[in-house]
Amino acid sequence: MKVPCILLPALLLPLVAGCDYPMDADGTLDRVRSEHLMRVGVSENPPFVVLDGELPTGIEPALVQKFAVQLGARVEWTRGSESSLAEVLGKRKIDLAIGGFMTDSPWLSHSGPTQPFLGDRVMLGAPGENAFVLALDRFLAEGSHSGGIPPEGTE
Repeated sequence: MKVPCILLPALLLPLVAGCDYPMDADGTLDRVRSEHLMRVGVSENPPFVVLDGELPTGIEPALVQKFAVQLGARVEWTRGSESSLAEVLGKRKIDLAIGGFMTDSPWLSHSGPTQPFLGDRVMLGAPGENAFVLALDRFLAEGSHSGGIPPEGTE
């Protein structure tokens, strides 16, 4: 049976209308919003992440804190090396890893990286947590007009 081309979109619309795309494999974005908690791993890499006191400072912790506020969440920080953070990220024990990761980082293949920001820097989400990473990407893309990324050269 031939279906006229004009009817094809109308027939497919009900199939895709119920889709929540992008989705999180483990529901990270929904969990962060409902539990009001974002679990973030930090690895020192000044000026992006500085671990000098009780709480991390630097460009990326400031951005993450603002993103968490936007989601109605507080941040629970976990310190570690890049490799240990990649491991706990893969086990879903943290939602995000930051540490001035670059676009050529070996950990990108084990994570769900953001789009590059500040040139070639990325943050690492858990693999498959697409809605969470997309929300973070959108926040980062907003830039300085919303309190996001400082202009190039000011970090």
